[in-house]
Formats: sequence, C-alpha cells, structure tokens
Amino acid sequence: MPTANIAPASAPEFQSYDRHECLYKFLMMKPFSAADFTKEMKLFPKEGRFFNSLCYMGVYKNTGITDFSAWLTECTAAVKSIASACGRILRSDAERDLYAWGLAVHTFVFDDTHSQMPINEDLLFRIFDIPPDTEEALWALYQIGAAALDKMEYAPREGRNLSLFTRLLMETLRIKDDFEALKTVHYDTEKGIINYG
Repeated sequence: MPTANIAPASAPEFQSYDRHECLYKFLMMKPFSAADFTKEMKLFPKEGRFFNSLCYMGVYKNTGITDFSAWLTECTAAVKSIASACGRILRSDAERDLYAWGLAVHTFVFDDTHSQMPINEDLLFRIFDIPPDTEEALWALYQIGAAALDKMEYAPREGRNLSLFTRLLMETLRIKDDFEALKTVHYDTEKGIINYG
C-alpha cells in the first residue's frame, strides 16, 4: 500500500485527519465526495477557491504511486469532487481533462525522462485549445505542456509528432512568465501552516 507523510511531525495542528481528510484520501487513492471537501475548503479564501483547491491537493506527492494511469483516474475523480464543492461547472470533458491531467502531472513522481507520461495526441490538442484565461487553466496547461515536452524530448525523432511538439513548445513558452508569477498553495514547514505565494 502506498504511504504518504501528510504533515511534518513538528506541526501537530496539521496532523488532524479530520482537518485534511480529503487530502489524505487523495494521497492514499481513496475517493472523497464534494460534501467531504467542503470542510477543507474553509482553509482557502473565497476568491479563487477552485484554483487554490487544486494547488492544495498538489502540496504533496505520494512516492509509492507508480502507475500514472491509475493516478490519473484518481485525479479525475478528485477534480470532479472539488469542482462540485466549489460550485464550478466544468463546461466540457476537455476542461475536466485539463484539470485532471494538470493535477496528475503535478503530483506524480516521474523519472528523468517522464517515461510513464502517455502522449495522447488528440487529448493534448483538445486541451491546448482551451485558453489560459484563468489561474487554474494557466497552471494546468503549463504543468501538462512542460511534462509532455520532457517526454517528447526523449522520444525518437521518427516517433515524435513535430506539429504537436512545436505547438506545445510555443504555448508553454508563451505562458511561462504568467505561470511563474502565479501565487500557489504551499506548506510552510517552519510555521506549520498553508501559505499562498
């Protein structure tokens, strides 16, 4: 069974299963509902709640998870629950996939060549048709683009879709500065609190 350290031992207020139940379940690949997630949403400011929730779920990685496909399935379920809890309507399967893939890529422990990252060309083209006009879309597009480019860099040239590679490279470079300027959720180990920025 995969293991995860949810909080540093020096932060007793963050060792509460009740306070971070959904984060714990997510890292253990156990389902949680939108109703379950509403109490964890209280940790975030009301503005940008969906984005902050995605970042919150990405604060930790479970190094025991080695099957990206299974992890993507877990991330898809998590995104559905988070969106529902936040009252966020996902307008299409492509938008749902954007956030699920973004979360999965951000939280999966890849090897140096991203060998576990599947390159689904149709999906990537659909995802990159979504404009980066929200913080969460920008965050997810950059995560996916960077990981896919890393994977494609190590693919043999004859097996690489040059059109897709060029599009991902151009789009990822175009949004890089905006991505780096995002304020994201992280855990402050000195203070034992969740921070933004």
